[in-house]
Amino acid sequence: MCCYGMPVMLTFRLIVMQNNYSFGVPWKSLNVTLGVGGLVGVVIVVAVLAIWLNIQSWSPSSRLLFLSGTIGTAMFVIPLWLGPIRHKVSIRTLGLGRYPTSIFWAVGAPLILMSLILCFNAAYSLVVEFFGIELFALPIYPSGFGFEGYALLLGFVILTLWGPLSEEVFFRAYVFSGLISNTNFKIAIVISSCLFALSHLTIGMVIPALFAGILLSWLYYKTRSIWPSFTVHALQNALAFLVVTIA
Repeated sequence: MCCYGMPVMLTFRLIVMQNNYSFGVPWKSLNVTLGVGGLVGVVIVVAVLAIWLNIQSWSPSSRLLFLSGTIGTAMFVIPLWLGPIRHKVSIRTLGLGRYPTSIFWAVGAPLILMSLILCFNAAYSLVVEFFGIELFALPIYPSGFGFEGYALLLGFVILTLWGPLSEEVFFRAYVFSGLISNTNFKIAIVISSCLFALSHLTIGMVIPALFAGILLSWLYYKTRSIWPSFTVHALQNALAFLVVTIA
């Protein structure tokens, strides 16, 4: 319970201790709503396309790459279009500027948050298993799910690099920044983290993703850069990719 309680208490303190702060981005809550609606529309189109292409006949890894690649691209293009391009501002407003020069924010904080997320996930799995709540169990990839040949490299690029980058741009640099610009830190971090959790489309991932989303939003809030949160996200996905590949 100590491993489980510490991350939760730290996250609560991060939320209640922050003050309002405007990121100065030109897009606001209405633009965020349009972006989220646009992403939902893309997901529906991709679902229809998946049925038309009969991807159920594909291998599990091919289905994952197709869905992650198409939806991930939308998560990057939508903020880019509704954000910097539409408002004629620099792409740096999406946090794509320089990496933080501080050793703590560049390396220390990402490693600490990565440890907290892994600790929370482990504790969450133990609690779910103890109470026998299978519905909320973390998803387990089926046997034979691994990547082989060219799919190994493609899978690494899409799942550990492109996916995390596009999700951080959408949920942190676009949604969180847009909301905090005309609401406040608490509202922005809760809404953006809930949307991030729901985007995983798996009940077992909602609570762990919500926890991770809160920490990643806080990290983006403190650094004004997408790269530290991307580092945490990419490392977590890389670890999962490694487990799936060698299983």
